[in-house]
Amino acid sequence: MKSRFFLILSIIPFSISALAQSDSILSKTSYFISIHAGGLLAEKGNGSSLSVALLQGVRHQRLAFGIGIGYDAYTEWRTLPLFGSLSYDFAQCGGHAFFVQVNGGYSKAWNPVVGETQFKYKQENGNFFHPLMGFRIRSESLRVYFTAGYKFQRLAYQQTPTSWIWGYPASSVTTQRDMERISVQIGVGFH
Repeated sequence: MKSRFFLILSIIPFSISALAQSDSILSKTSYFISIHAGGLLAEKGNGSSLSVALLQGVRHQRLAFGIGIGYDAYTEWRTLPLFGSLSYDFAQCGGHAFFVQVNGGYSKAWNPVVGETQFKYKQENGNFFHPLMGFRIRSESLRVYFTAGYKFQRLAYQQTPTSWIWGYPASSVTTQRDMERISVQIGVGFH
């Protein structure tokens, strides 16, 4: 028992010194977290809306991978997208960077006024796709993001009228709706 204890104690200093070594690959890798908020702009009649997203991941040199969660408030629907993110810095100058980013995944949708209508809704998860371009400003560990892009969410739902409206059993209608908006956001994050 004592020999194992001394063996472990003798290995610990070598392990600590090995962790303190600088690895050229890992020294360029950093963790990031950012929150983005802004508007989703649409053609007249479709309504503009609010968008918020939290993104976290790992950045290695010019490439970044992340996962995120968001909240989008459309005129009739609310969505909660869960997505993966891939970003590439195509131009860097003095710690600042121009980048392209693609977010993609699924979104859960619900209708906030469902209790006020004469219909029952059953929603399904929909596809989520959000390519964007942006500019990132660096100040020590703080980052400020300015982005613009295109946000696409596909929503499928089943709409069933309550049976008392017409006096006979209700038949349901399945609808697929694409919500497309131009996104303009500002964000803040830490590296």
